[in-house]
Amino acid sequence: MYNIAKATLNRARDGYDRLSALHENKSLPEVQYVEVKTALEQAESAEKIALKNLEDCNLYAPFSGVIGKRYMETGANITPGIPVYSIMNINSIKIKIAIPEREISSIRNGEKSQIIVPALNDLLFEGKVIEKGVTAHPISHTYDIKVHIENKDHQLLPGMVCKAYLTNGEGAENGTGINIVVPLKSVQLDHSGKHFVWLIDKEGKAFHREVSIGGFIGNGITVTGGLHEGDMLVTEGYRNVSPGVIVEVVE
Repeated sequence: MYNIAKATLNRARDGYDRLSALHENKSLPEVQYVEVKTALEQAESAEKIALKNLEDCNLYAPFSGVIGKRYMETGANITPGIPVYSIMNINSIKIKIAIPEREISSIRNGEKSQIIVPALNDLLFEGKVIEKGVTAHPISHTYDIKVHIENKDHQLLPGMVCKAYLTNGEGAENGTGINIVVPLKSVQLDHSGKHFVWLIDKEGKAFHREVSIGGFIGNGITVTGGLHEGDMLVTEGYRNVSPGVIVEVVE
């Protein structure tokens, strides 16, 4: 549309320039001169409107960042107020961590934290606690804290699963300060309301162990107590398992 308006303006300006000379020499009727002048003014006005409409097609982000999601495809018709892109500033990241109710009192704002990201070959990030929640999750009875991490290289992306280490060493009952994430379906509930998982001993026999759970992470749930590194957890066929049953491990 702007190119058409621009071409119309050029044509009107050229016609005005040619007829102006005739008007100055008294060789052009006044009525015809007024017509060509009016046509030029209309073309100038139309060109300005078309230029404004063209400039309104440019999108300006309210802050510097990266595109997180595109909502519209090329050529789609949109109206004012419809989102086209979501913009994210990932120079710094806030990580949400679920803390059991018995441990939330030991967490302090400003406390240092180490974050390991398995998707980045266990890359280590340093951060600190900037926010401690005061409302418990109704099911897991955990409180969310937020850890701030500088991410200038943009290696850490929103949605990545991570392991959190709090420097006070009180992150879990197993004494490692680490919350272990397991598939949600592998955590069972007994008749007394206690959570447990099925494990495999050195002889390949199944047994169950009570565990303490934390918050949800992706499709998994954090186990804050009862599991240790190296434990063999039953994640498939657990409904057919009973104490002492020989379990076949399939990799």
